[in-house]
Amino acid sequence: MHIVTNIVLTVSLLLVNFKTVAQNCETLQWDSVSWAAGSLTNTYPGTIATLDFTVTDTFGALLPAPPSPVSLPVNFAFYQNITSLLISVDLVTLGTDRPVVIDMNLGTPGTGVDSVEFRLFDVDGEVGAFLREESYVVTGSLAGAPVAPNLSGTSSHVIAGNEVRGVSSTPASGPGASDGDVLIGFPSAVDSIRISYSVVNSPVINPGSQPGFGLSDISYCESSIDGKLHAVPVMAHPTLPIFFFCMIAVVGYTVRSKRA
Repeated sequence: MHIVTNIVLTVSLLLVNFKTVAQNCETLQWDSVSWAAGSLTNTYPGTIATLDFTVTDTFGALLPAPPSPVSLPVNFAFYQNITSLLISVDLVTLGTDRPVVIDMNLGTPGTGVDSVEFRLFDVDGEVGAFLREESYVVTGSLAGAPVAPNLSGTSSHVIAGNEVRGVSSTPASGPGASDGDVLIGFPSAVDSIRISYSVVNSPVINPGSQPGFGLSDISYCESSIDGKLHAVPVMAHPTLPIFFFCMIAVVGYTVRSKRA
């Protein structure tokens, strides 16, 4: 009896496969939320996760109103006429060693969210008399352990590890504006992301310059414990339940025969 039973169980397990259950995903859309002009912190509860934002401007480089129409940061449709979180600074105040930093906390610490993806708009620089490069250092982590981002840019960018630099000028909107886009994604779950923005390789600080960028909508998916999609067993073929119950009947018949 034990031999026959083991055969049935082994066969049934071999004929069971696994299917992947789709993750729940959502997007923080800047045109659907409010960011008070000049505010340095905000929280956005989602169905899957809550996103917390903190902007650190230690040296007061962010533009106030005036000269900006509104104090920054703020969510507004400027770059490519797409609503994003706008960051713009006074270059003289920012200098070349005073970064403005955006910190994001995503979901539950230690669990975070999967498949995070967003863009930075207008990542560019200047050439000629007012030579400068914009530097964006992007870091991610889960429970304190680093998670390296994937960065994808254009010919207007130089990418090395987790840093992207804008090295040539791109327009804020219209033809060629997308040349300033940088796509950023994380290959596994993260619960925190940092974007450190600064200006480098700028031998001449142009007093009239107000460089900046836009943080696009942020998409992400529900995280699983191991950072992977869950798998659940399912029958590999619709006729398998019939086969399985027939084998149980064989076992029962065999047991009764032996007892007789």
